[in-house]
Amino acid sequence: MATTTDAFGDAVREQTDEYLTEVRRCLATLPPALLGYGHSEFTDGVADLVAAESVCDERLRALRTTLGTAEPNYTELYLNSGAVMELFALLDEVPNCAEQFLRELDAVRRPLGEATTNALTQMAALAARATRILTEAIQTFVAGLVEPGEGADIVDAVEQVAALESRADDLKYEIITHAFDALPTAEAVVVRDLARSLDAALDAAEDTADQLLYVDAGA
Repeated sequence: MATTTDAFGDAVREQTDEYLTEVRRCLATLPPALLGYGHSEFTDGVADLVAAESVCDERLRALRTTLGTAEPNYTELYLNSGAVMELFALLDEVPNCAEQFLRELDAVRRPLGEATTNALTQMAALAARATRILTEAIQTFVAGLVEPGEGADIVDAVEQVAALESRADDLKYEIITHAFDALPTAEAVVVRDLARSLDAALDAAEDTADQLLYVDAGA
């Protein structure tokens, strides 16, 4: 029969896994949605991501509630519960930013040009990949707090996320430069704002990775 302590540890692992799985799933819908821009399937892509982001919120609320009942038996998690909650709060910005970007793009509803659409799709793919790497590292890290063992290679994951964010930055500036070279100023400003909006998801992933490194150092 599971003890109360066992039940807490099991709940943390299960709810963490569920939440991180939904975050990955949410960002994974972003590149296909962009591929459908300008076609009827784009509307479905937006709806899919919005629905996935809502599920992320539900999973995070449940996880926060459980983390708030951390027991001293779980020393590492108990002592670091505040920092871990901050970690998840930062991660929550990734699907939030992805949703905001798609909603903004949906509101624009104008041709962006093949080069711009392709570059935005590449940025979306980088965001999805960074999210996968990040959430897998967090998953292993939290499991290690609940049941100490061999931890995740946090430094490697953080470096990978930073490299992906840097590549996305390069694409963002390419998009902006091309827009102001080729489009009227008003249209170029719209494209610039869209690129910045999508880049915010990668910035959020990098911020979360930095927090993960900080929590890991203190655990």
